[in-house]
Amino acid sequence: MTKLIVIEGQHGAGKSTQADALATSLRLLHDVDVAVWHHKAPTDAPTPYIAALEYAQQRARLLVWCSREGPDVLVVDRWWHSTEIVGWTRREERIALWRLVSAERAALPTPLLTVLLDADDATLRARILARGVPVTDTDRACREVYRNAAV
Repeated sequence: MTKLIVIEGQHGAGKSTQADALATSLRLLHDVDVAVWHHKAPTDAPTPYIAALEYAQQRARLLVWCSREGPDVLVVDRWWHSTEIVGWTRREERIALWRLVSAERAALPTPLLTVLLDADDATLRARILARGVPVTDTDRACREVYRNAAV
């Protein structure tokens, strides 16, 4: 059974960077059979709900892979928590997003560890802009929800 470690946080918080660093440390320093899995952002999703469905589909495929040949430890850069956070910010899609979260919580394994990353607003903005994408209203709204969850 693969052990799951989730690195959560808002857009630009460093999830992918820290997931890669953790996997490298586990592999090199502790000789752990570890893999990292990054969500592939849907480039053509017109709404957060459609994006969340794409992420859920990716996680479903990941579970199939883990059940066949998965590593001892899997580090992922998001889990269902991200969909829940976006749900708090999207009044018009909230019920649909929460129903998706409920289904994923029932189907997905519970992480051994979940780490929540954050950075100040200026750092998050700079990191997002450095990727060549705009900072969205959803990005800004999620910051407060993630920070409240951290408390």
